[in-house]
Amino acid sequence: MDSNVIEKSTSGAAPRGRASGRIAVKVGNKVFDGPILGNVFEKVLKFLVDENHLKSLPLPWGPTNQRYLITNEPDAMHPTGRPVLYPLKYQSYTMESHYDRERGMQVLKALCEKLKLPFEVITA
Repeated sequence: MDSNVIEKSTSGAAPRGRASGRIAVKVGNKVFDGPILGNVFEKVLKFLVDENHLKSLPLPWGPTNQRYLITNEPDAMHPTGRPVLYPLKYQSYTMESHYDRERGMQVLKALCEKLKLPFEVITA
């Protein structure tokens, strides 16, 4: 299979195990894709930092009061005191990437809404 093709992993059968196939999202006017959620999160983090979109976001930030998605603190910890699992680091920012696909898309959407950036999941 061509690595540039985004696979739609829906058949008539109920899914078993982890979701598979490429993931793609559009944030603002840019498309980010990857084989796993962490790759997409990493690309989105770099875009948000490089384009200064995080300057207006009060950090650390998360969609709930139990878990942060993004922080600029040197020791990335959640409000509960637990360390960030699978942290993605870029410049002075750390992003949590330990989410399943569905929840990860919800969290990215919430972040983009907070930043007033258009967000959409791309399916092929």
